[in-house]
This record gives sequence, C-alpha cells and structure tokens, in this order.
Amino acid sequence: MSLLESDQGMLLNVRDIPGLRVHGTISCICGDTKRIHELFGFSGKDIDGECLMSLSEKQIDALKLSIGHAAKLQKLVNSFNIENVNAQPPNPSGSQKPGDMNRNDLQDASVPLVEKNQNKLIVTSGQEKVPFEIFSILKDSAEGRKIINSYSERNEASLGLDERRLLVRICVSHMVMLTGKEDLYPSVALKEELAKAIVEAFPCLAIPVDWLKTHIPSLGINNETIKQHTESTYRYRQSQITAGNWTTSQIIAEYPRFRDYPLLVFYDFLTAYTKAESFEENFLGKFAPLIMSAAEKGNIAIPDTDDECLKLLILLLKLVPNLQRVKAMSKDVIIERVICFIKANDDILEVNKEHKPYLILSPFICCVGSIQHPASFSVVSEREVIHAGQTSIEAFKTLYASFHIFRIPYPSLFSTFSIF
Repeated sequence: MSLLESDQGMLLNVRDIPGLRVHGTISCICGDTKRIHELFGFSGKDIDGECLMSLSEKQIDALKLSIGHAAKLQKLVNSFNIENVNAQPPNPSGSQKPGDMNRNDLQDASVPLVEKNQNKLIVTSGQEKVPFEIFSILKDSAEGRKIINSYSERNEASLGLDERRLLVRICVSHMVMLTGKEDLYPSVALKEELAKAIVEAFPCLAIPVDWLKTHIPSLGINNETIKQHTESTYRYRQSQITAGNWTTSQIIAEYPRFRDYPLLVFYDFLTAYTKAESFEENFLGKFAPLIMSAAEKGNIAIPDTDDECLKLLILLLKLVPNLQRVKAMSKDVIIERVICFIKANDDILEVNKEHKPYLILSPFICCVGSIQHPASFSVVSEREVIHAGQTSIEAFKTLYASFHIFRIPYPSLFSTFSIF
C-alpha cells in the first residue's frame, strides 16, 4: 500500500487502498495525473480505503462536505470504479465464484455503477439505464467546464438562471446527436432520462415535490378585495375611459386584473346593470326550452355536445331572424363572429390576423378544443386575450359584458341577440 504522511494529513494512492484505516484529514493522489487532492477531515470517525471507494452519492452528501470537496470525492470514486471495471478480466464461464468478489460487489444495489455499453459509459441505477454522463458532456465544451468550475467553487449548491439555460442547451445538443446524426424529435423516454440525469448531477435543480404537496399557494385569496375595489372605483374608471376615449388595450394596461381575473369584466358590468345577475338563470333556465323548441320546429340540427351553453348559443345564432336573412356571410362565419374554436397549439391572434380578419371587428369567445370537447375559454377584444374561466357560460357572460366595459358598439346584426 502506498501511504504518505504529511503535516496536512495522509496521502493515499487510489490504486492501492485495501487495509487502509485513517483518522483526520484525507488527501488523495490520482493514479493517472499524480495530482494531490485534499478531500476532507474526520472527527471521531474512521474509514478504511475499501469503504471509502464504495461510498454512494447519498453517503457522500451525509458527510456534510463543502460543494467543492464533495465533487472532488465523487469524481475520485467514479474514476476508481471505471478503472476497476476496465481492469477486471473476463470470466469465460459467465459466472462469478464466491471467492472472486471484488470491492464493487460490496456496494449496495442502489449505488450507481459504471459499465461499458456500445463504447459509451452508461450510469445504471438498479435496472434503469441512463445514457447520459452529465459532467462528461459538460467537459466537452468550454462553456460546460465553466459551469462545473463555478458550481464547485460555490459554498452553496446552486446554479444561476443563465447557467441553467446553458446547461440544458448543452445537454439537449448532445441528446439530439446521440445517433450520430441530428435527431430533433427524440423520444419522451429519452428526454425523461436526460432530465433525471441532470437532476442527479445537480440535485439543486430538483423540484421539491413533497414540499409542494403541503405548501400549495392559496389561489384567489384576495378575489373579494379585488371585487370590492373594482366596484368602489367604477364611476371614476368610467369617467377616465370616456375622457380619454380609451381602447381595450389601454383599459387593460391601466387595469390588468380585467385580463386574468375570471368574470371581473362581468362583475364590473353588474355595477351598472344589477338585473344582469340573473343572466345565467335566464339563459340556461327560461330561454333554454324556448330555443330547443324553436330548433325542432325549424328542423335545425342540434349540436353534438354535452355543454348546454354551447349548444344553446349555436342554436340561437341559427335561429335569430336577422342572421338568417344575411347572405353576405356563411352560417359558419356568423357563428365564428361569436365563438371560434381553435386547436390547443394554435395562436388565436395569428389565426385572427392571417385567416379570419373579420374577427377583429368585435369581441368574440375563443374556445380551445372542439364543441364536443371544450377545454378552456377566453374572450378576445381588439386583439387582447381575456381569461374567461373554464365554462362556456362564464365566457358568454364575459363576452356579453365586454361591449359595455370596453365601449365597443354592439354589432347591428346581433341587435336582437341580446334581449335576454
């Protein structure tokens, strides 16, 4: 065993460790580079070389070392395991005798092992294979090495926002080239493996799921306060909007809660028209049987949807006499002037601008999904997207009130559409 003593502690050669038992400060000489690495000190503990080289990441973390020392020790343990695997002679029988057990066999099954597969190091944990050695990937570029150095020098485990973005960019660039040619559509499983490997290399990037389960922020905790302030400032706000002849964009810029507080537009409308409080009851209660009866008499197909409000709204647009007499627009365009369906990944503003310019004329409901499977609703007014809740009736109420709140003239074609 190669063992040196110095004033700072003891130096050991990682190639010759069994039988070593130390107290105090440990420094190691790398077998390849011959460089001395001071690791850590022990107080009231002892550890032999075999045990030292079989430490897992969790066990190293439990030693409460500084970030730099912990990284150095982990690197030393990993390099030792790699050398040990490469140096191990093959067994022709394919089995291992009890007497052939080496120090790697003493590790717990949960401790990551390093093996060769297709000329690439693959970290395995149990039966899960992760083909990403994050630190090796980062060392291949100057930017990656800078991230490692900065991370190791910090007293606390952390990465800045720019470092996190750069780290992900470097790792993703490596992932898309795994097959030897650029693959911009890697599998979900491969992306999950990369994410796990990044978190294993940099635990500070892990999301504290268990903590979030018991520390969910309270949503809507000040909703009532917002409603009260909106109601108390109604007259001043209306005077301000009238005097400045404000557009929808200007109003939302001054009062941004109109955009993201569901139904706040309708609540503001109620301040001026208190009877509108029965809007939902009238539409879904009193008017629903009348609309369905008129549709049956007119042989109008009933929309295939379980959403009662959407069904009644579309039928009403087909039944209003003024709209039935319109020849300049198709029935589909008339319906889209009130409610437009888009796919989940579509940008309503781009659809509005490029393919359906007529939607700029007045506010309308934007539904993500289809009439059979509506997912979410917004109201779009003068290219401003306003959150309108998760139900179609909330969206309809917001649309109905938006003409008044944003001072937009009601379309003449829909003049009889608002009698309820």
